Amino acid sequence: MALDYGIIGNRQTAALISSKGSIDWCCFPRFDSPSVFAKLLDNQKGGSFEIIPTGQYVTEQTYVKNTNVLSTSFKSQHGEFEVLDFFSCHVGQQREFESFQEIHRIIKVRKGNPKVKFKFDPRFNYARDKPDLYEKNGAIVAEGEKEKLFLNTDLAPEGIIKRKATGLEGEAFFILSYNDVFHTRLAESKKLLKRTIDFWRSIIKRTSLPSKYKEHVIRSVLVLELLRYEKSGAIIAAATTSLPEIIGEGRNWDYRYCWLRDAALTVDAFTKVCHFDEARKFMKWLVRCCEQLQTVRGVEGGMELPEKILGHLDGYRKSRPVRIGNDAYKQIQNDVYGEVLESIYRFFVEYKYMREMTPKQRTSMVQWVNAAAELWKKKDHGIWEFRKKEGHYTFSKLLCWVALDRGVKLALKLRAPEQAAKWKKIAKEIREDILQNGWNEKIKSFTQKYDSDDLDASLLLIPHFGFLPPKHPMVLSTVDKIDEKLREGCFVYRYKAEDDFGKPKNAFIPCTFWLVEAMYLTGRKKRARKMFEDLLNYSNHLGLFSEDIDLNTKELLGNFPQAYTHLALINDAIMLSEGTVKKPVCEKGLG
Repeated sequence: MALDYGIIGNRQTAALISSKGSIDWCCFPRFDSPSVFAKLLDNQKGGSFEIIPTGQYVTEQTYVKNTNVLSTSFKSQHGEFEVLDFFSCHVGQQREFESFQEIHRIIKVRKGNPKVKFKFDPRFNYARDKPDLYEKNGAIVAEGEKEKLFLNTDLAPEGIIKRKATGLEGEAFFILSYNDVFHTRLAESKKLLKRTIDFWRSIIKRTSLPSKYKEHVIRSVLVLELLRYEKSGAIIAAATTSLPEIIGEGRNWDYRYCWLRDAALTVDAFTKVCHFDEARKFMKWLVRCCEQLQTVRGVEGGMELPEKILGHLDGYRKSRPVRIGNDAYKQIQNDVYGEVLESIYRFFVEYKYMREMTPKQRTSMVQWVNAAAELWKKKDHGIWEFRKKEGHYTFSKLLCWVALDRGVKLALKLRAPEQAAKWKKIAKEIREDILQNGWNEKIKSFTQKYDSDDLDASLLLIPHFGFLPPKHPMVLSTVDKIDEKLREGCFVYRYKAEDDFGKPKNAFIPCTFWLVEAMYLTGRKKRARKMFEDLLNYSNHLGLFSEDIDLNTKELLGNFPQAYTHLALINDAIMLSEGTVKKPVCEKGLG
């Protein structure tokens, strides 16, 4: 399992807290800002905020039900206590979302007189700046070259700075704030705890849940809600950078940005559970900053994300390099048009929000469909972002077809028959090209790229997007081939062909969810259900998934928690439930 972390956040940034109650990863003030704690990426130099009982102890960790408030319980020979960790966030008096750059840690003694040491050891700017610690006006200040952290507490600051064992009684609190000090009391922190709990639970109350797998869907929805950047509506791929796909191979990337592909599919998952406000905000962000559908953007729409290697950090489990930034922003990945148009179509047409489409959104939609019409014949880097291998990737062609097909349907809704006819002709051309060049008659399967024998799990999505019926012979044969050649046990490789780093060794968890869907759609429902239920057993102790899994150790690897994995889980859970508790279309949709 490993990656035994929980996540807390405030839709601006997030923190990862280990099962031992240590804050090992946190960036301020945004998801993609430099870290202030990075023990996750360097056990010695990274920095952390740890709670360490004296003597031997055990911990147990869970979320407060239906929230992103994390509870870690400690038991030692001296006593028992609980730590509640959360970013304060709630709805304010103007019914607007409010959050603050502060982490609250409330300690509640349950039994005895536990003794603990607190290791408050921030390291700014990805551990390149070790701040000075001192006390000022009752708070602990960590002052670096350009930034400060303030630790407000009702415990003795001197003992914390010097890491002396402290006896705990009753309740205590910490408030960790960035560049501003919050002088408050325990009672105020507890009020914010209640408001934060109420806020997260209000989100779940308005969620359309499937009739089965509710707890897994709830946790996945809460993860996706945490990965939203509230100010812009962008949705990041994961909260971390450089957690390796495979230990020791250099497949370490920064995922703290908005991949339009992942975000668009997340919006699709949001609409399925009636989170239409989240979908609406993303649509506005798309139009505001994405006249050109660049593969990946910063959380506020930034186009340049230059990649750098931080050579001073050892990496997760000493798996170098640690990268910040992501050069994928330079790549051409033509599939992105299809994912974006699919989310637009589903939101405005299937969920009946056409009356909300603004003239600017309509203009952007036309631009994006026309772009797909122009680009579909060209090579790209593909969904898997091959850095050295441009090609005619079948999935990219498929998603260009999706862009044109959804464009046709949107144009008809918008009473633009001439536009629809033009796009329909191009969609037909793309379709014929895929059937002729993407299909390999020798192996009886669609292949990763034209004129290739290599299989690719992305092609499991052919029936999902409606390119061919689920029980079409080509679909059935492709699903069977991928099941036979790319599945190992419960898990599915993206592909087995050699890439920029050699042959892949670990499975890609979303691909397994795709195989579940493909099995279900092709009529093998019992097997699909078993695969799905088996897969749920491989989350971490809190129900969280990363991107990859080691096929030998079953250890979760890759950036964490991963939006793509959790949205795929939601989609499969709804499909396998064959119905939801309430209708997936809310009353606001008027057509």
